[in-house]
Parts: sequence; C-alpha cells; structure tokens
Amino acid sequence: MGNLDRSDNIPIYEEAARRGFCQRVGVYYMWDFFADHADTFSLLSGRTDPGRQIFAAGLKLIGDGIAFVTQPIFPYAESASYLANLGTDRIKQCYPIKKILEGGVTLGFSTDAPATFWSVPSDPFPGLKLSVTRRAADGTDCGADQAVDAETAMKLYTREAAKAADFSGSGMLKKGYRADFAVLSDNIFEIPPEQIDRLQVMETYINGKCVYRRQED
Repeated sequence: MGNLDRSDNIPIYEEAARRGFCQRVGVYYMWDFFADHADTFSLLSGRTDPGRQIFAAGLKLIGDGIAFVTQPIFPYAESASYLANLGTDRIKQCYPIKKILEGGVTLGFSTDAPATFWSVPSDPFPGLKLSVTRRAADGTDCGADQAVDAETAMKLYTREAAKAADFSGSGMLKKGYRADFAVLSDNIFEIPPEQIDRLQVMETYINGKCVYRRQED
C-alpha cells in the first residue's frame, strides 16, 4: 500500500470492502485511531455494530467481528526497551492476554517474523514461553496475572491464528482439515514452562507429507 498517511488508507479500505476484495485487514495503527474508524473496520468484518471495549491497559479494542493477532516475542526479546520507555509497573500491563480473552475478543498469536531481532525470528517457542511464564528472556517480570496455560497459548498460535486469518481447514488436527502439523522434541504440555523455548521441531508435515526432518547433531 506504500507509505501513506494512516488517514489516507481509510478510503482504500472502504472501497476494497465494497468491492468484496477484503475479508481480513492487518492494522498497525494506534488503538485510538482504530477506534475512531470503527465504522470502516466493521464494514470489512461484515458487522455494523462492533461495540467498543476498553481494557485497563488502555487499549481500545473493537470487539465483535474483528480479530486481533499479536506477537508475544516482543516483550520477551525486547524487554530492555519496554523497561526504558514504560517502567517496571507498566510493562506488566502490556500484552494483557488473559484480560483480552476474558473480554471475548477473537485473538491469535504469531511470530511476526522477520520483524524482530531475536536470533531465530520464526521460532514460536520463546513467545509461547512468555505467554505461559510472563517472564522475558532476561527474567523481567511481564505481569504474572496475565499468564495463560500452555494449551491456551498453543491454540492461540494455531487454531485461533488460523481463525483470525480466515484460513479455513487449517489450525487443528481434525477430520476434513489439512494435515499440517509439526512433531516436537518433547511434550509441550508436560515439560516445565521455563523449558518451552528449548523445544525443537523434529519434523514438519504439509498436507500429510513430510517436508522437513531435523538432522541429528
């Protein structure tokens, strides 16, 4: 779309929605701007009354009909910047995952690769670890009250992310769905949460066919 002023994008979104080109739109704007243009984004979602939900962290979210995808890798990998700009108290209010879920907002996780300086940007396991432990790579407390269990975190990276992106037939191991899955080095639901970032992908399957197999060290 180019480097347009964010307000300039609104007519483009509206026209795309009218022509039926858009089912999902990625929004990288400040939440106040997003809330101010609720009508446009509800048009894209097919809803006319999205309803505003304001959470304690100060985020303004458009609830019903709009999905949000966020990246837990950022506080995990960039906690020093968060601390410098927000301080020890406010960093605990960032990424209020549990509160967002309790508010009924459709939420998914992604790595946001390659937009992070983490050593392996596409690796989802550090983000999974942050979601479950709420501890950054350097041990910074990111708000334990917003931790979720490993099963919830996995669903947010798989089933819920696919739902948010409108990838039908993906995100779950279920009859009639694409057989896209990975075989991990350990059971993520049984290992200590502090070890989640040590998991390795041993095999990857797309449509039931093995497309990657980790070589033994």
